[in-house]
Amino acid sequence: LSQKTETDADNWTRDLSMDLATGAALGAEFFLLDFLSVFAEYSLAFSASGSRTSTSVAATVTKDPFTWAYTAGTGLGHGGAIGVTLYFEPQVALPRAASSQ
Repeated sequence: LSQKTETDADNWTRDLSMDLATGAALGAEFFLLDFLSVFAEYSLAFSASGSRTSTSVAATVTKDPFTWAYTAGTGLGHGGAIGVTLYFEPQVALPRAASSQ
């Protein structure tokens, strides 16, 4: 993301920022009955944010160094979940492999 605030062609400020994020989720589901299960899941997120400001005064450009900030969050407050699932359609039985003799 880049945003430029310009007074005229020789006097301006440009803010450049870049955000990167990734995450993973781990969960388990246990069937109590054919149509009823309980589950729990947990998420972990990682992100990096970088920014730099460039300034032009009377056509002389000054660039600040690119700075990074890193975060890791467990998502416990907003990424973890415990729940109950009801299945209204019957489960599909997987075919068993024929045993060879």
